[in-house]
Amino acid sequence: MCRKRVFLYIFIFVYISYFMFGQSKVPVNALSNADNIRGCWISYLDIETRLKDLSEEEFETEVINMYNKVLENNLNTVIVQVRTMGDAIYPSQYFPWSNYISTDRKAPSYDPLEIMINIAKKMRLRFEAWINPYRISLNTTGTNSFKGTKYYDLYKHHIMEYSNANGETCICFDPSKEETIELISNGVKEIVEKYDIDGIHFDDYFYVSGMANELEENQKKEYVNQMVKKVYDTVKETDVSCEFGISPAGNLDNARSQGADIDTWLSVEGYIDYIMPQIYWTDMFVTEEGNKTMFTDRCKEWMEINILDLPIYIGLALYRVGENSSTDIGWSIKDVNLKEQYETALDIGCDGYVLFRYEWLEKELSNNELNNLLSYVNGMFVYSYLQNSYISYTVCGENKDWSDAKKDGITAKSEGAPLWGIVINLGEKVEDGYVIYRTQHSDYTYSPWCPDGTLCYDGKNITNVQIMLKGEVSKEYDVYYRCKLFDYGWTSWVSNGMLPLENNQLNVEGIQIKMIKKT
Repeated sequence: MCRKRVFLYIFIFVYISYFMFGQSKVPVNALSNADNIRGCWISYLDIETRLKDLSEEEFETEVINMYNKVLENNLNTVIVQVRTMGDAIYPSQYFPWSNYISTDRKAPSYDPLEIMINIAKKMRLRFEAWINPYRISLNTTGTNSFKGTKYYDLYKHHIMEYSNANGETCICFDPSKEETIELISNGVKEIVEKYDIDGIHFDDYFYVSGMANELEENQKKEYVNQMVKKVYDTVKETDVSCEFGISPAGNLDNARSQGADIDTWLSVEGYIDYIMPQIYWTDMFVTEEGNKTMFTDRCKEWMEINILDLPIYIGLALYRVGENSSTDIGWSIKDVNLKEQYETALDIGCDGYVLFRYEWLEKELSNNELNNLLSYVNGMFVYSYLQNSYISYTVCGENKDWSDAKKDGITAKSEGAPLWGIVINLGEKVEDGYVIYRTQHSDYTYSPWCPDGTLCYDGKNITNVQIMLKGEVSKEYDVYYRCKLFDYGWTSWVSNGMLPLENNQLNVEGIQIKMIKKT
């Protein structure tokens, strides 16, 4: 998909500057392939069910089992809820341990978050840290639990108390307070500084029912925007390659009423890197006026307000599969809802999907829907991995005919046509890391950065390629590459994110890539 985003030039300059001059940590997968983010939310409920009160060995084994299930469904991203109720599943100087990771908030003998990230990297999964910025409790029991920690006395002057629909007492951080913004920002910085994550992710809990109901919508948006802008700046100042995205309610008016200023976020730079609306309806939604294509309509509405052309990843309701609903009847009468929704989203111009939530990956009820989605996904992407290799790769021309996979410096090329797409994989001779890459075009626009093994394709002739190593492998190896250009021949070899030929407008017809040990 074509992307013409002026702000990317600023990002590119800062990104390359950080790499070339060795500042900050090695950049992570900041912008994954558009049309190719396929993820799963791992919520606090999944953590409580699968990972609570385990020994370190048990924890590692269970995380590997969960990630294997993610990979079985050809997903490449996990979004893990690390802060749910003003708490943390990692040692924090700002928040108590979460009841969802250990009973009575007792500190485990290991760092759960560090383990989950390290295993994700080894299994070549992107990892985003999911935070609920304001919420502290959902009921009276949760409220009393937090009040029993030292943090309640520390923060009580900017904690808001309210009643939920059942009349139970809930608490949250007051969005109107400067202290709240500072606390949330500091908490985000703590994660980005300490952990090698690919993104910070917020969900749709801003001003929920009962929280300052007297406030006008615009006032809610103003308070939330101050926090969102501060978090975005904090993320970029700490690690320019780390993404910040938000997953608001799929109903645009509902999102706005809760203080989510989606119109500003998608039209003014400096708030978010992507949006992930939760579009949890099928196209067989019954109303008094007749059937409504709710999913398609919502996707189109989100696209219409996306002035910046930011990536839009759609949240899909895996948890609703098989549901008997009197209004949203698609869930009960079809088993291709998710497949059709992803196909529709891509046709409209969206950039991928994330399933809510992990538990339903393991439910027998989900099998048919997941298998149909998987068959569609598997048919879209090219397999370029070659055994006994350091790095392997395949390319396609504008005719979409893919070359055979090549490895370790052998030429991959299209037959008489400019390159339009590329897929790169690290091979079995390399451990603990992956490769990221992107393409440049004759109009000097760039594709998003693509993680290991995913399709980098923007529907344009390729004029330059950038390739970088991520993780431990980058400490041991350099990646070298060069391009063969029409009416020019081979460029010089370059390495580690450099452009083979600056300001080039000639089309690429072939590429060679190889790994060389640092000496």
